[in-house]
Amino acid sequence: MVYVISPACSYLLVALVVLVVHAASPPGGAFECPCISNTSSSWAVIRAELLTHAGYGSDYGLQGCQEYDRDLVQSGCSQNEADFCERSWCYVDVDACRYNETACTAAGGQPGGTASPSCRTRPMTDSSLLSTAVYSYETCGYRNTYDLGPIMEPIAGKVMRFAADDFSWFVYTKPEVDPENPNVTKAGVDYDFFVELASNFNPQATFEFVDGFSTQVSRSLFSSSWTACVHDVAVGYIDACVGPFWITPERAEMTQFLSISVDLFYLIAPKQDETPSSLGDFIAAPFRPFMPETWLAIVCFLSVLACTLWAIEGWETGCTLGWRSQAENGFVKAYETVQAFLAGGVEAESHNLPRKFLVLGFAFFLLIVSESYSASLTSMLVVRREASGNIENIEDAIERGMKICIPAVIAPTLKSMHGNAQFVELGDSRSPPRHIYAGDCEVGIMAQSGIDLLESGALHQSDCENVRSNGKPESEYRCETDSKGKARDDCNLLKVGEVLTSVGVGYPVNTKAAQSLSWAVTKATMAGKYSDAMRSHQSMKPRSQCLAAAEISVEEDGLPVESMVGVIIISSMCLGVSVVILIGRMLCQRRDPQSKPEGEDAEAADADAA
Repeated sequence: MVYVISPACSYLLVALVVLVVHAASPPGGAFECPCISNTSSSWAVIRAELLTHAGYGSDYGLQGCQEYDRDLVQSGCSQNEADFCERSWCYVDVDACRYNETACTAAGGQPGGTASPSCRTRPMTDSSLLSTAVYSYETCGYRNTYDLGPIMEPIAGKVMRFAADDFSWFVYTKPEVDPENPNVTKAGVDYDFFVELASNFNPQATFEFVDGFSTQVSRSLFSSSWTACVHDVAVGYIDACVGPFWITPERAEMTQFLSISVDLFYLIAPKQDETPSSLGDFIAAPFRPFMPETWLAIVCFLSVLACTLWAIEGWETGCTLGWRSQAENGFVKAYETVQAFLAGGVEAESHNLPRKFLVLGFAFFLLIVSESYSASLTSMLVVRREASGNIENIEDAIERGMKICIPAVIAPTLKSMHGNAQFVELGDSRSPPRHIYAGDCEVGIMAQSGIDLLESGALHQSDCENVRSNGKPESEYRCETDSKGKARDDCNLLKVGEVLTSVGVGYPVNTKAAQSLSWAVTKATMAGKYSDAMRSHQSMKPRSQCLAAAEISVEEDGLPVESMVGVIIISSMCLGVSVVILIGRMLCQRRDPQSKPEGEDAEAADADAA
C-alpha cells in the first residue's frame, strides 16, 4: 500500500524535524548555525582533544554561547585587555551550518530566507587550538576579532601593485630625487598614506607602484585615463589606483571603491565686465545707486515741493503779481528746490508756520535720500570688487542657449537633470577652462578640487607646459590668449550659482582585497596617519592666487575713475550753461555800455541772454 503525503503535510513534517533537532541542542547559536551539541559526531573528538591542553577545561566552547576567554591567561586575557576576551562564541557543527540551496527550496524556502536552516549560514573559522574544531563568534551575535586571518590573508606577505598619477597635492612627482630612495619618484598625501598601510599587515606587505597611470589597452577603451585606471584594477593588472577618484555608476560596475569623501560640482563662467563702454554708460553711472523708479519718485516729490513753495509765496504776496511774474517765480522755486536737494541743505529761517513744516519735511527727505545713496554706492563698490559672472546659474546659461563644457564621466547625471542644455563632453575633467578660452563653450562645470587648481594657477601652468615643452598647439591649450586675443587670466573665471551635483570620491581596489584595504585605511585614519600626511605636504596644497589678488585690489583701490566720469560730464554741462549765460551778458553790455543790471534786473538780463 502506498501512502501519498500532501505538500502541506510535507512542509509541516520538515518543520517538526527541524524543531526536534534544534531542541536537542543546548541553547545558543543562530538557528541557521547552532552551537555544537553532544549529539554531534565531532563533539566527543573535540572534548577529548581539549583534555590535552592544560588550562582550557573539557567544556571550553562546548556549552553554547559564552565568554569562554574572560580572565583566561592561556588566551591572553588575564586582564581582558583585548576586545574578544569579553565576547561570546562557541564551537559549531559544520554539517549543521552549511548552506544548502536544494534543501532550502525543498523545505519551501528561498535562499537567504529563514524558512529552513539550510537557507542561510553564519561565518565560521577553523580553530588554531584544535585540529578538528570550527568556531563562530558570529552565530552568537559578535564579530570575530580574535583571528584577523581572513582580513590579513589577501594582502599580508604579498606584493600589491598600485598606480598613481599626479594630481594636486594628493600625488605629485618629487622635484628632487631622494639619494636614499632613488626609485621613489612620487610623493603626496594619498601616496604616503598608501605606503603607510603596508605596515598594518603581518607579515608586512610590499606595495609596488607601477610605471604609467593606466595601460594602453584600457586607454583605448575610455576617454578618461582615470576610468582606464579603474578598468586596469577590474581586469587584475593592478590592485588599486591611488588618488581622489570619482565614484560613478560606470566605474562602480567594474570594481569596488573605498569611499573617502565627496566632491561638489559648480558652474564656472567668465567674470562680468562692468566697465562703461559708451557716453550713455558714463552719464548713467552716478544714477545707478537708485533704481529708475526711485529717481522718478524723487523728481515727483521735488516737483510737488516746488509747487507748494510757489503756492505759499503766492498766498503771502496776495497774488498781486501778473501771470508772467508768477510763472517766473515758479521756475525760480523749482531751481531753488533742485539746488537745495543737490546741496544737501535748506534754508533754516522760515517766515511762517506752513513754510516751517515744509522745510522740516524737506530736511527729513534729504537726510534719508542722502544716506541711502551713500549706502547703495558703497554696496555697489563692494560687490564690484567681489566680482560676479556674466550669468547667475545654470538655468540662466540654458535659457541663453550657451554651450556648457562638462566632464564626460558625469555627463549622464547632468543630462538627466538638464535635458535641454547644450553640453560639450570633455575627456579631461580639468580642461573646461582652456575650452572656454578656445571658444568651444561659453561656460563650464568643474569639481571643487579642479576649481582649487584653477585659482592656484596650476591649470594655466600645465597648459603652458603642454604648449612649450610637449608641442601642443596654442589654439587648443590657450597658454597665452583666448580666441579673441585677450590675455589669459584664470582669475576671470568665477564659480557661480549653487552646487549642481555631488559625486563620491574613493580609491578603486581589487574586489578580493577590498575588505582588507578598507580595514587598513580605517585603522590608519583613526590613528591619525592621514592627518599626518596632510600636515607633511601642506606646502604643496593649492593656494588661491585670485584671493590674494583680490585682497591687494581692495587695499589699493578707491572709487574707480569711470564711476566719476558721469558726474564730471553732468557738472561740466551745468558749467557750460553758466559760461554761455556769462558770454550773453558780456555781449549785452557791449551793445549797451550804460546798462549794468543789478539784483532782479540782472537775473532778468540773464534770462534774456539765455
